[in-house]
Amino acid sequence: MSEKDRDFEGSPIDRAGQIAEILKEGYESSGLKVLAPLIPFGFGSAIENILLGTYDALIRNRQRIFFEELDRGNIRITEQIAQDNEFVHCFTIALNAASRCHREEKIRLIARLLTSKIDPEVVLSVDEYERYLGVIDDLTFDEIRILAILDKHLVHAEI
Repeated sequence: MSEKDRDFEGSPIDRAGQIAEILKEGYESSGLKVLAPLIPFGFGSAIENILLGTYDALIRNRQRIFFEELDRGNIRITEQIAQDNEFVHCFTIALNAASRCHREEKIRLIARLLTSKIDPEVVLSVDEYERYLGVIDDLTFDEIRILAILDKHLVHAEI
């Protein structure tokens, strides 16, 4: 069953746990899971356990950073917002993208994009949100920094 076919229930934090399970399932169906038993002398299962433990800790840390940044944004997720299908979709894809990021700064950037979805002064359709998230997801953090520097210089050049 693909992620798009699943129904996520509960609070955003419950949904985050559900996303983590999907990512774990992805590992378990990946080549790493298949290759671990091939390691000689019985070390395969030990290495698999270490990999799974490290992977779980890595995902939890990335999600912690994501939620910390959401808290910094001083957003208030009301029950109405938490039940809005568009917000839940944006939350789910943002958490999934953040869980795949290596750089803390990029995880925080993804969280800030989600806070902009809730900001009443910023009107973003789901399609626009997906497009912006896709751009952030596709770029490295260094590329994002270079674009920010260029933008800063372009603004000064126009004045």
